[in-house]
Amino acid sequence: MKKLICLISFIALLGTYTNLNAQTTKTWVGITSAWGTASNWSPSGVPASIDHIVITSGTPLLDANRSVKNITVSGGTVNLNGFTLTITGTTSLSAGTVNSGIISFSNTTTTFSGTTFGSVVTVSAQNINFNGSIFNGNVTATKTASGTNTSTGANTFNGTLDLRVNAGEIALNPSGGTKNAYNNNVQVSTTGSGILGFGGTGNQLASGKTITIGSGGWAAGTLKFTAFEQLGTTAQTLTLTGTTTILEFGSGNTWAGKLTVSAPIIKFNGATFSKR
Repeated sequence: MKKLICLISFIALLGTYTNLNAQTTKTWVGITSAWGTASNWSPSGVPASIDHIVITSGTPLLDANRSVKNITVSGGTVNLNGFTLTITGTTSLSAGTVNSGIISFSNTTTTFSGTTFGSVVTVSAQNINFNGSIFNGNVTATKTASGTNTSTGANTFNGTLDLRVNAGEIALNPSGGTKNAYNNNVQVSTTGSGILGFGGTGNQLASGKTITIGSGGWAAGTLKFTAFEQLGTTAQTLTLTGTTTILEFGSGNTWAGKLTVSAPIIKFNGATFSKR
């Protein structure tokens, strides 16, 4: 009998432990702005690192460095208040604003599709899609796995962009006549054999800004400029190393400044270069 009672007690305790560690979807209801107040979330309780948070309106104010599993932002203004919010699971970022701190994604797939970021953004993910967001802070994005990610939305990068394609391919291909706007300096790199393409209906680099190879270098893979326009006459330098690395310029390119390039393989397929 004692053994039976112990077994029943163990099963009940195990069930309680499982419930305590189950993911909960927490929706912001915002009686006040304090992130760490339980009653500001429904169901009540401050989101844990295993939870999915949903923000559709309001002005949640982060009170410490925090981590959650999944995030949905479709409205409202998230004030990171100088702290870091880390996301380790899925994302849905279709509207709203994230400001004043660092939002960090370390997951399988991150897709930006309408949210405006005044914060710093860091991404390390197998798949990264830029499908139409505004980035007012600096962005560092690292693709870590094979596969092609085609970004079809038009994005505005007002902060610096550091794009690292360490595996697979990222194709920045806005559609519908819109263009990606790079209003600050851009760095690109790969530590593997990644492929990065600037195509679609256009990618526009602002006057006085540069696109360069980042600190990771570019020693393998392919860097393609299919539809890229430089505004202004700032000199540009692109140096790719290795033995089979390809640097390609398509017919949709216009470079107004002096362009100095070095790569094992260079392809010129109809681009316009205004200066020697």
